Amino acid sequence: MQVTKKKLFMSLFVLLMLFSFSSVMADVLVISPESATVPVKGHVQFEVHLFSESAAIKPFPRTVTWQVLPAGLGKITDDGFFMAGDKPGRCVVVATMKAGGQAVRAEAKVQIGSVAAIAGHLPMLVIRPKEAALAFGDTLKFRAILHYPTSNKEIKNVMLNWTVKPRSLGKINQRGVFVAGNQMNYGKVIAYVEYMGKRIYDEAYVVVGTRPTSA
Repeated sequence: MQVTKKKLFMSLFVLLMLFSFSSVMADVLVISPESATVPVKGHVQFEVHLFSESAAIKPFPRTVTWQVLPAGLGKITDDGFFMAGDKPGRCVVVATMKAGGQAVRAEAKVQIGSVAAIAGHLPMLVIRPKEAALAFGDTLKFRAILHYPTSNKEIKNVMLNWTVKPRSLGKINQRGVFVAGNQMNYGKVIAYVEYMGKRIYDEAYVVVGTRPTSA
């Protein structure tokens, strides 16, 4: 079953609150983007982050195994670079790795072809990072880039707008600098632009809680 970002980060928020009462919890693997639309023979870069039981992002390199299902719709490299085949359709990109002595898994849905946005008519906005776990008062700078799906070339001279939901999550200025609030929370940092008469946006998911302490 596909786990949505909202449900995943709600779970991470609960982990933050229950951390001091828990002994053993599984790590969580998060894939970004969670869904993508590309043209036939197009491409997209996927990334994964491993979250610990305290909702902190765990550093790695670790060995990640990538897979495309069904395999005939595309290929993916060892570093998560997906290349669509020459036929339209829908597929799933699966990332798996070993963590804490067990296998963890994340999935992303990919639409290949047949969508107006991938015909070069409408660009897409990509926010980075896509997820973060922060302590109270922590600061993090987000960045958003507008580009066409068929090209990674940035569309410049556009006015980016930033907001957060809920407002109690923290504050963000129009340079993308986010300051975490002072209460346990989860929510979204949202970037959007008005372009070609349409509002184009992307979201990052944020968990705010106490800073994990070493045992």
